[in-house]
Amino acid sequence: MIDERRLKITMKQLGRVLRALDGLRDSVLEKDPQLYALMSESYLDLIARLREELMEMLPADETGDRLSAAPVGALPAPSLPAGQVAVR
Repeated sequence: MIDERRLKITMKQLGRVLRALDGLRDSVLEKDPQLYALMSESYLDLIARLREELMEMLPADETGDRLSAAPVGALPAPSLPAGQVAVR
Protein backbone atom coordinates (compact mmCIF):
# COMPACT_ATOMS: atom_id res chain seq x y z
CA MET A 1 0.00 0.00 0.00
CA ILE A 2 1.32 3.43 -0.95
CA ASP A 3 1.76 6.02 1.80
CA GLU A 4 0.22 8.94 -0.11
CA ARG A 5 1.52 11.58 2.30
CA ARG A 6 5.11 10.33 2.09
CA LEU A 7 4.81 10.00 -1.69
CA LYS A 8 3.61 13.60 -2.08
CA ILE A 9 6.33 14.95 0.22
CA THR A 10 9.05 13.05 -1.64
CA MET A 11 7.73 14.21 -5.02
CA LYS A 12 7.67 17.82 -3.80
CA GLN A 13 11.25 17.46 -2.58
CA LEU A 14 12.29 16.03 -5.93
CA GLY A 15 10.61 18.91 -7.75
CA ARG A 16 12.41 21.46 -5.59
CA VAL A 17 15.79 19.84 -6.18
CA LEU A 18 15.16 19.68 -9.94
CA ARG A 19 14.23 23.38 -9.99
CA ALA A 20 17.32 24.24 -7.96
CA LEU A 21 19.49 22.29 -10.40
CA ASP A 22 17.85 24.12 -13.31
CA GLY A 23 18.61 27.44 -11.63
CA LEU A 24 22.20 26.41 -11.04
CA ARG A 25 22.52 25.37 -14.66
CA ASP A 26 21.08 28.69 -15.86
CA SER A 27 23.35 30.78 -13.66
CA VAL A 28 26.63 28.84 -13.63
CA LEU A 29 27.00 26.44 -16.57
CA GLU A 30 27.83 28.95 -19.30
CA LYS A 31 30.20 30.93 -17.09
CA ASP A 32 32.09 27.98 -15.63
CA PRO A 33 31.25 24.43 -16.78
CA GLN A 34 33.76 22.87 -14.38
CA LEU A 35 32.24 24.68 -11.41
CA TYR A 36 28.78 23.61 -12.56
CA ALA A 37 29.92 19.98 -12.74
CA LEU A 38 31.30 20.21 -9.22
CA MET A 39 28.30 22.03 -7.77
CA SER A 40 25.70 19.83 -9.47
CA GLU A 41 27.08 16.57 -8.03
CA SER A 42 25.24 16.87 -4.73
CA TYR A 43 21.99 17.74 -6.52
CA LEU A 44 22.33 14.71 -8.80
CA ASP A 45 23.06 12.46 -5.82
CA LEU A 46 19.99 13.76 -4.00
CA ILE A 47 17.85 13.31 -7.13
CA ALA A 48 19.01 9.70 -7.38
CA ARG A 49 18.21 9.06 -3.70
CA LEU A 50 14.76 10.61 -3.96
CA ARG A 51 14.00 8.60 -7.10
CA GLU A 52 15.06 5.43 -5.27
CA GLU A 53 12.73 6.33 -2.40
CA LEU A 54 9.90 6.86 -4.86
CA MET A 55 10.57 3.54 -6.55
CA GLU A 56 10.49 1.78 -3.19
CA MET A 57 7.05 3.29 -2.52
CA LEU A 58 5.57 1.99 -5.79
CA PRO A 59 3.81 -1.35 -5.75
CA ALA A 60 5.55 -4.17 -7.57
CA ASP A 61 3.85 -6.11 -10.35
CA GLU A 62 3.34 -9.86 -10.19
CA THR A 63 7.00 -10.48 -11.14
CA GLY A 64 8.25 -8.18 -8.39
CA ASP A 65 9.35 -5.54 -10.90
CA ARG A 66 8.65 -2.01 -9.70
CA LEU A 67 9.65 -0.28 -12.94
CA SER A 68 6.93 -1.89 -15.00
CA ALA A 69 4.39 -1.05 -12.28
CA ALA A 70 5.31 2.66 -12.43
CA PRO A 71 3.27 4.80 -14.83
CA VAL A 72 5.27 6.18 -17.74
CA GLY A 73 6.71 9.54 -16.77
CA ALA A 74 5.95 9.05 -13.07
CA LEU A 75 9.51 9.83 -12.08
CA PRO A 76 11.04 12.93 -13.61
CA ALA A 77 14.54 12.60 -14.97
CA PRO A 78 17.22 15.00 -13.77
CA SER A 79 17.59 18.01 -15.98
CA LEU A 80 20.97 18.04 -17.68
CA PRO A 81 22.10 20.24 -20.53
CA ALA A 82 22.25 18.64 -23.96
CA GLY A 83 25.44 16.64 -24.33
CA GLN A 84 26.11 16.61 -20.57
CA VAL A 85 26.30 13.33 -18.68
CA ALA A 86 26.20 12.91 -14.92
CA VAL A 87 29.57 11.64 -13.73
CA ARG A 88 30.12 9.90 -10.41
